Amino acid sequence: MRLVPLGEAHAPRVISWRNAETNRRFFLSNNTINLEEQIAWTQQLAGRIDDFTYAIESNSDAVGMLGLYNIKYDPIQTGEIGRILVDSRHRRHGIASVAINILLEFAFHEIMLQYVYANILEQNVASRSLFEKIGFQEKFQFQTPERRSVIQLEINRDLFDLWKH
Repeated sequence: MRLVPLGEAHAPRVISWRNAETNRRFFLSNNTINLEEQIAWTQQLAGRIDDFTYAIESNSDAVGMLGLYNIKYDPIQTGEIGRILVDSRHRRHGIASVAINILLEFAFHEIMLQYVYANILEQNVASRSLFEKIGFQEKFQFQTPERRSVIQLEINRDLFDLWKH
């Protein structure tokens, strides 16, 4: 498995994953999208240093996506991990876990972030469990303007290095 920068060629798959009700209900921004919107969004990612979004590939086939974004370098180097989608045919095979670990390795040891956090809707028990198994810990809870409860989980570089050994 490997992570490759998300490109226009991935747009049809991303739309099918993103617009599926089983996935969309867990996104903070849960509107449906069309091909033109997805392509435009993908194009604006090119060359950014505060947003890295990847397709997850297995045997040269895109089976999911995830991103590291909202990256801040001052005063503390932080980023948010999310946008995680795995094709329904490939779920429960550890793909998301491996992809998150690859992305955290990049975050902590290549772009030298100190902390990475994930904002997870309270009802997304599977996602919360996944992040906690990787070593993320609850930092706080908040509500969106739409009154949806969100849990912020966080991991720092030292804790990640302990968990991966």
